[in-house]
Amino acid sequence: MKKILFLGIIIVLCVVIPSFYFLVSPQLQPTPILSNKRPVVGVVLQKDGKHGTYVVYSNYVKALEGSGAKVVPVWINENESYYQSIISSINGLVFPGGSADLLDPTDIGGAGQILFDLAAKLNDEGVHFPILGVCQGFQLLATASARQKVLISCNGTIKDNLPVKFIEDPHQSYLFKSAPPQVVEILRNEAITPNIHSLCVTRGNLNRLGLITEWRVLSIDYTKNGLEYVTSMEHTRYPFAGVQFHPEKSIYDLSENSKYVSNYTAVFANRWFYDWLVMEARMNGNTFSNISVNDRIIDRYCPELITSKYGTVLNYYFNSTLNSTVKRVDGWDEQVSVRELKDNSNVNEKN
Repeated sequence: MKKILFLGIIIVLCVVIPSFYFLVSPQLQPTPILSNKRPVVGVVLQKDGKHGTYVVYSNYVKALEGSGAKVVPVWINENESYYQSIISSINGLVFPGGSADLLDPTDIGGAGQILFDLAAKLNDEGVHFPILGVCQGFQLLATASARQKVLISCNGTIKDNLPVKFIEDPHQSYLFKSAPPQVVEILRNEAITPNIHSLCVTRGNLNRLGLITEWRVLSIDYTKNGLEYVTSMEHTRYPFAGVQFHPEKSIYDLSENSKYVSNYTAVFANRWFYDWLVMEARMNGNTFSNISVNDRIIDRYCPELITSKYGTVLNYYFNSTLNSTVKRVDGWDEQVSVRELKDNSNVNEKN
């Protein structure tokens, strides 16, 4: 009896407690080749016809800052010299979610194509430059690679919390190789990734366009009609990765009507994707040469609180891109987006 009790205590001490500690404790990441203590990550703007000309959704800003990065807005519809300057100054990039026409050269698709090409060129030259594409941004990575239409209809809007259906060992991938095992297990076994999209990237289309060797598909899922589509992938040569779902929504989209899972395991696992990007950005040594980064960060802009049928969100809206005003606020110079006063008469509008 004493032996059985002793064995039971050993099992608890050696298996149960370490496993629980591993789940709740942050894991040490490999030391980057170049340790950038405060990486700067750009988030690309996109058109928004409802509240302003351009928008950056604050969830992306919060997610990146939560992983230790400063955030810089990257304008759209600018000339190539601007993009060459910005990509040589920042340490990584997010292609965010949205509902843009990715083949419109005046929207995020046009800027994304230029940025994708410049980032690929930097990596070819030995400068480590990562990109994370989220939902629409994931689709933009595929579109920029193909330089033509890639997406097909999902036969309806996919609006659900889903597990990740890995098609091979994720720990053999670049995106997940440093992830704590518990992150992978949670993603695989729990329905915690927020999905909301009506267009899909398929392995068939990647193969048809000759991209199946350029992109490594990590996971798939199926529509209600049985259509297989890709939910995560990574580039085979560059530190580019994309996910069809929205990791940041589980953590920061906590509006009253939100249906996204935001329990402990959902937050723990979904954090990985932005942690991965910022960890990769720490390997990049780009800096702003003629201006302080604090003059470019998004904190200098004023976000707005918007209420709609989906709930209340805080976002950054712009009436112009590089043209902005500077006003004095409590003795500080604060750069704000250009907005017409009449457009601000009712911030909490319904849409």
